[in-house]
Amino acid sequence: MTDAAPPQKTALWEDFLEIFYAPSRVFARRGGNEWGIPLLVLIVLAAILTFATWGLLKPLVDAESARAFAERVSKLNLTPEQIEQQRDAIAKFSGFVPIIIIAATAVLPLIVGLFLWLVGKAVGAVESLGEAIMIGVYSYFPRLIGSVVLAGQAALMPEDKLKGLASVSIGPARFMDPEQTSAGMLAMAGRLDLFIVWSTVLLAIGLKVKGKVSMGQAAIAAFVVWLLGSIQAIAALVRG
Repeated sequence: MTDAAPPQKTALWEDFLEIFYAPSRVFARRGGNEWGIPLLVLIVLAAILTFATWGLLKPLVDAESARAFAERVSKLNLTPEQIEQQRDAIAKFSGFVPIIIIAATAVLPLIVGLFLWLVGKAVGAVESLGEAIMIGVYSYFPRLIGSVVLAGQAALMPEDKLKGLASVSIGPARFMDPEQTSAGMLAMAGRLDLFIVWSTVLLAIGLKVKGKVSMGQAAIAAFVVWLLGSIQAIAALVRG
């Protein structure tokens, strides 16, 4: 019995197409030292899309900020001057949101890869840290499509329907009224967005391929990583 032939190397640009319809092939042929350029491509594409769609998404982000600000003011005994100062600070901060989004795109795949590596060891996976980071990087590519889908909806939906990011979520958060739903419940529903779930599925597929574990074990590990990414939402849900 002969050993299986190693996966055929292909041009890197093919990875950025196949990750959407043949992720197993991408993970099989890429090694643990081949995540740097994909991460750079991810950051560049995220930057282009963020700045190109920011005009459409800014009103949604502003709605989220205004709602959070109103909730904060209702819980604190602030003077009119303090309220105005905080409102000005939020307005200034909103100008940095695109930069924060791009910075998060650069850092979060690495953190996800680290978590996947640690959790993978608990289920018997044998992937290296570099391979786990590679999986984490490629798992973020569906979120680029997600940003386009969000912006497209923001451009086409009636203005009175756009009450925040949940309004354009492809998931249960879309059907919740942000003005009547707790922030924790809304955040947890947002974690069930199609593109976040898609990224989580890619983590499981990548761990199965590189970690040499069953799909069930890989799915458990990916779910735990999803839970770790949901800690803030879970904490808000518990606080009520």
